[in-house]
Amino acid sequence: MIEFARVARSLLLCGIGGVMAACTDERPAAPPREPNHLDVLLCVIDTLRADRLGCYGADRPTSPTVDRLAGEGVRVVDCCAQSSWTGPSMVSMFTSRRLSADFVHMPDTETLTRRLRRRGYATLAAQYNSLLAPGNGYDRDFDQYLTFPPPKKIGAALAKVGDKPLFFYLHLADPHDPYEPTKPHDRFAPRPLEPERAARVEQFVRASMAGAAKADQDAAVRKTLDAMAAERGRYDGDVHQADGRLAAVLEMLRRSGRLERTIVVIAADHGETLFEHEETPSALSDTEAVDAMQRFKRGHNAVLTEVLLRVPLIFHGPGVPRGLVHPGPTENIDIVPTVLELLGIDPDGHLDGTSLVGDFAMLANGEVPTGREFVFANTKLLTSVRHRSGAKLVRPWSHDVPERPQFFDLTTDPFELRPLGIDDERAERLTEAIKRMRSAALRPTNAEDTIDPLVFERMRELGYIGDEER
Repeated sequence: MIEFARVARSLLLCGIGGVMAACTDERPAAPPREPNHLDVLLCVIDTLRADRLGCYGADRPTSPTVDRLAGEGVRVVDCCAQSSWTGPSMVSMFTSRRLSADFVHMPDTETLTRRLRRRGYATLAAQYNSLLAPGNGYDRDFDQYLTFPPPKKIGAALAKVGDKPLFFYLHLADPHDPYEPTKPHDRFAPRPLEPERAARVEQFVRASMAGAAKADQDAAVRKTLDAMAAERGRYDGDVHQADGRLAAVLEMLRRSGRLERTIVVIAADHGETLFEHEETPSALSDTEAVDAMQRFKRGHNAVLTEVLLRVPLIFHGPGVPRGLVHPGPTENIDIVPTVLELLGIDPDGHLDGTSLVGDFAMLANGEVPTGREFVFANTKLLTSVRHRSGAKLVRPWSHDVPERPQFFDLTTDPFELRPLGIDDERAERLTEAIKRMRSAALRPTNAEDTIDPLVFERMRELGYIGDEER
């Protein structure tokens, strides 16, 4: 990681498009290719909240590279991930299907990779999440599938492609817990919680210390809020580090002569809670004391709040208008059909996603697309649906879990802090939408939603499963 960060820093200093001595490369450019072929770079930045990018309103300079791409392409304001953790989210993204279960393995079915490989594309992946390691199906149909590769290995893999068109899947995981930005990315001060959220943490800490002296309660509140703020600041540093890694890869593509003919897609599998919402009841122990750092969730997985589901989506390159903004709502399942249409490739099979290319044309003509009526997401416990009006419902899959249905109106409660009564007739309509979605969604076969020992250990290492669940 340190080597990659050092390379990324050098590239950021010299600029993506600049030609300076620090950025020279003796390797010859790739041979000329057929003029109708376009390359594709799908960059998924794991655990990336949209609101932590400058182009989505962040108040810190966390993302100069992503911001530049957004300014030169189409930025989707409202994009929903189909899960709040990596496995099922990546299955839905690559298959363009909504899921009826919490997929852990990539099914042996039509994916973006398979479709492009069948049409003569070289397929390359460089990924940094252990859940996506070879053996879980995510490496299927890739000619080269690199796990935690250093920069030189990525460069060598690109050189092997030759004159074929390229599909390059880059999965960066810097913003994933634990947050450990290296120099020069560890540059951001702690980020305190917003006052209303901080008040909820304080209330919990004081209630858990009932009977203790006020001075001790005050000290515990300060310590807890300071620890949360420090973690949130380190997360911003990790976002900056991922942006630097992307800059390094874009420079490799430029030096190889590919960048000008590359469709670049920036996406995320999900966001991060960063202590802004409480954990689901099923994830909290009934017998052990739970402190505020456990109660107010740092990471992701079970809950389906907007900070986990609202993700960035940016398109850049040939066929993409410059400097436009799509209001949404859209979903990550829309990536595959959009890429295929930009490449002039028939989808050849069922997709739940919808191409946004027509919307791009509307935007270029000064029209505003309406976006999807509903967007959906799943975890192993819950399903959520949000209407374009801002009405949102989160429901458990069965009556066997302690979670209760929650209904929100995001127009008046954008942070999902004050659930409304579930008897609202809008909630009933959203329940019907969930039933329709789940009846048509992709169902697992061959234990694709089963956690085998290898996957279990990887999930435990990443914090999805606690040691007590061994």
